[in-house]
Amino acid sequence: MKNDAAITPGTKVETGEAGTPGYKIGVVVGVGSAEMLGRNEDDRSALIAWESGEEEWAELATLRVAK
Repeated sequence: MKNDAAITPGTKVETGEAGTPGYKIGVVVGVGSAEMLGRNEDDRSALIAWESGEEEWAELATLRVAK
């Protein structure tokens, strides 16, 4: 993804489309390599603390830096 470098711990991110049930905003807690997560080599992921209080790993390709 083009904004991989912009997504680091502490970055506010969003996923989904605003106004849909899949839309979420959160803060990156950590970023892991694809190998560490057992994923394809180019699918890096980030641990996200969502505003709902949940934490989960999400592929960087599904995240955007929130404005």
